Amino acid sequence: MTTQTLPTKTQTLVAEEMGTPFQLVEIDVPSAKDLHHDDVLVRFHASGICHTDIGSWSGAIPAPFPCILGHEGAGEVLAVGEGSKNDFQVGDQVVASFCSCGDCKACKRNEPACCEIFLPLNLGLTDKTLNHIKVPYKNKSNETKQAHVKYFGQSSFGNVMSVTGRSLTRISKDIEPKYACALACGFQTGFSTVVERAKGKKEQDRTYERYSILDKEYSSKNIVSSQIETKSNQIESFEDETLLVLGLGAVGLGALVAGKMLGFGKVIACDINPTRLELVKKEIGIDTLVNAKDFASTEEFVQHIKNISMYERGTTLMIEASGTAKALKDGIMSLAVGGKGIVVGSPQQTALLDIPSGLVLTNIWTIEGVLMGNSNPKVTIPFLVDMVKQGKLKVLDSIIKTYPPDQMNQAVHDAEKGIVIKPVIEWP
Repeated sequence: MTTQTLPTKTQTLVAEEMGTPFQLVEIDVPSAKDLHHDDVLVRFHASGICHTDIGSWSGAIPAPFPCILGHEGAGEVLAVGEGSKNDFQVGDQVVASFCSCGDCKACKRNEPACCEIFLPLNLGLTDKTLNHIKVPYKNKSNETKQAHVKYFGQSSFGNVMSVTGRSLTRISKDIEPKYACALACGFQTGFSTVVERAKGKKEQDRTYERYSILDKEYSSKNIVSSQIETKSNQIESFEDETLLVLGLGAVGLGALVAGKMLGFGKVIACDINPTRLELVKKEIGIDTLVNAKDFASTEEFVQHIKNISMYERGTTLMIEASGTAKALKDGIMSLAVGGKGIVVGSPQQTALLDIPSGLVLTNIWTIEGVLMGNSNPKVTIPFLVDMVKQGKLKVLDSIIKTYPPDQMNQAVHDAEKGIVIKPVIEWP
């Protein structure tokens, strides 16, 4: 067990009831000896606010209340549980992303986002044994209540929290926490959703080196030519393909960055917000922009997409990141023969998809749901951190807005209204 002098109290943001304002309260910090052997005590410096957090808070995604949400944390390790199997040490800089069990078949084949108990571990606020963990707090009425923790294994809407080790990824120390936390969920999801199409078939191909080879600019500077020649023949060429990204939040931006990196022949960005369309043109270099409001029907939209796609075939890869059933239908109908549509945004669970089933068969379409981009954070996040350090993700400066903890409710409001793409709570 490795420790340093620890605080005994910490500030947290509690959602006491569904949709009610977050309350800034104090909870006890567990002592080092009380940490579970899988847990790591982390002082978060920055906590991103994601639409998944807002969905759990608003009731769109079921969650037990009261609870401490937050799943995009960046900070430093203060203590490690006794007998821990983790290799974290005091002082490590870490990003907290999603949690996985480590024992199921998906985890063992290096696909933690496909963990068999992903939903209860992350959205259900349970530990690995599927038990709820609660901490006492006093609310604004001075009533003692119990708040559920372990949201995505972390509950990073708290300054100092006990985090499940499998939620954490070690990163370099020379990146500001506000940038690091912005990579933890949405951006990672969009980026990996696209990049995973180019990964090899073998488990060992999911490595930092392989990501580097996919990034042609990075490869030319950092990997000797013999390595590139040895492995490049395993990587699919995308120069004849069209990528369509619907919805330009953090997920959509990550997908666009990956599409540019992989060299898609045409990358199309679609949204209903002209400001976001201009943002991706300026910061990511996307020239083919589509405002979905310009089309009165699905048929008009589909025809336009086909007209501007490579060889006027339609899109070979479509990423739906807006979370609306209408956009998903439009995106699927714009697919080329043999195209793949990826559902990343989260539409209402009861929303029905009106797609002629015969077209799915005759056009050989693949429609796939993907959680977290099927990412392995221990590969993806360090790679994205290095992209930030190399100046390749300047778009983050345009989407991040920081707030102090007592402005949490304003931050949520701004995210809901689309005023800010990535609000970040900075802890004192």
